[in-house]
Amino acid sequence: MRRRTTDLSRNPNVPRLSILAMLLLAACKGVDGVDGVDGVDGVDGVDGVDGVDGVDGVDGVDGVDGVDGTGALVSMQPEPPGTNCQAGGLAVHTGLDNGDGGETAGDGVLGLGEIDDTQYVCGGSAGSDGTASLVSIVDEPAGTCLVDGLRIDVGLDNGDGGEVANDGVLGLGEIDTTAYTCDRPQVHLRFNTDLVNDGSVGGTSTGAPSGYDVDLCGETDGAAFFDTDTVTTPPVVLTDGAVTFSAWIKTTDTSEFNGLMAASSASIAQMFINQSTVRAELTINGGGAVVNSTTMVADDGWHHLAMTFDDGTGDQILYVDGVEEARAATIGMFEHTAAVTVGSLWDAPGSYTGLIDNVRVYDHALSASDMVLLYDLESSTCGD
Repeated sequence: MRRRTTDLSRNPNVPRLSILAMLLLAACKGVDGVDGVDGVDGVDGVDGVDGVDGVDGVDGVDGVDGVDGTGALVSMQPEPPGTNCQAGGLAVHTGLDNGDGGETAGDGVLGLGEIDDTQYVCGGSAGSDGTASLVSIVDEPAGTCLVDGLRIDVGLDNGDGGEVANDGVLGLGEIDTTAYTCDRPQVHLRFNTDLVNDGSVGGTSTGAPSGYDVDLCGETDGAAFFDTDTVTTPPVVLTDGAVTFSAWIKTTDTSEFNGLMAASSASIAQMFINQSTVRAELTINGGGAVVNSTTMVADDGWHHLAMTFDDGTGDQILYVDGVEEARAATIGMFEHTAAVTVGSLWDAPGSYTGLIDNVRVYDHALSASDMVLLYDLESSTCGD
């Protein structure tokens, strides 16, 4: 077969320079060019989804139990006086129950051969006896306490003042301090030209009497004169079920319902002159009692009047000049947590005309002997 060739040099469509270049390339291969710069890294692909957790493996076999340890023991024994403890004491031994020194291991007894350490707890030498402190509590009659109370003496049983030391009795010479606890009322109005309350609740009363008369009841400042006036005490707290009202009066008013003292809240108690005699009324839980004196007191003389109620016995008692004049039985507990009015009934303010002095309100019932003491003490300063 005949091969067909083409003479490019004679082809008018091919430039001569291009032909020359083609011939040169065909004749030899040139040196490789320099590598180009690496391209920028591509963006990381998205993370694949986590695979499913594998199944838990089977638990391994438990190990073999270890050998029991050796118990630690403590033993305490009396230590006689000597080198280790001058005055004696305790020897505290410690060690392991391991059978050392030929002892029996694990028997729960600390043998001598098993003792590893010993400490001593020593007692001190006996000291000399101290002086006892004594307290003496005796009744205190009217005097330091207005009615009665207790005297509390404290001191050492040391033989001071010629007393016998350490005899267990607090002699007068051994007393170091003395205190008194007295039967103090919640309200005590002296009416010494003022309305100050000397009772335990303190404070000052409100209202005002018509005046003060001097040199009455033997006092420098005297008593208060009421002419349809009312004085209201500071609030009292009468919640123990009992009560005592006490006052000195001097009047010539023989009208009805001549009010002296009254309290009205949860319970009602009042004391007043009723046509020259004394009446005391008590109302508890809707019930109550009334007691009347036989002594005439509207005689222009000084009289001590008192009413008591004891919830323990249920007795309501009326006293005139220290003597019981009437009593009645009442069931319940007296309770009052407000002021007490003086010179009034609970429902009729300003109903008394006359003199009043030494008004007292107690949160308990004074006894008959207390009433005698109170009358005797105050009658020495008040007229007959």
